[in-house]
Amino acid sequence: MKKYLLLLLLFISFTSFSQTQDVDFPVNVKPDEKVQTVSIIQLISNPEKYDGKIISVAGFLNLGFEETALYLSQNDEEHKLKKNSIWIDKDSDRSSIYHKEYVIITGTFDMKNNGHFGSFSGTLKKITNIYKQ
Repeated sequence: MKKYLLLLLLFISFTSFSQTQDVDFPVNVKPDEKVQTVSIIQLISNPEKYDGKIISVAGFLNLGFEETALYLSQNDEEHKLKKNSIWIDKDSDRSSIYHKEYVIITGTFDMKNNGHFGSFSGTLKKITNIYKQ
């Protein structure tokens, strides 16, 4: 009996730690559209390869006035290395729970829109999903 109770306890604790909190956005990915998982480094070095494509990318999210961006790292955000980030065109306040967090975001990459004053290395728009990494 103790063995089953221990297994149940381990299962419950494992599932509670492995859950992430998703935020739903109004734009949905169509079933025939493939989402490419890329790094910020790939986006910065080869923006034309991902322009107009639906991508999923991880990074450190900062949500602030005139600097809503996904940075390569927290250190890059702290030092405002904007070329090491992509502008996030957010149209929902629901994402504010992820301010100053490492996240994975899915949306459409736009290499021509470089955010506020053209300081960033592209824009992620039409956000479909965001969750903690």
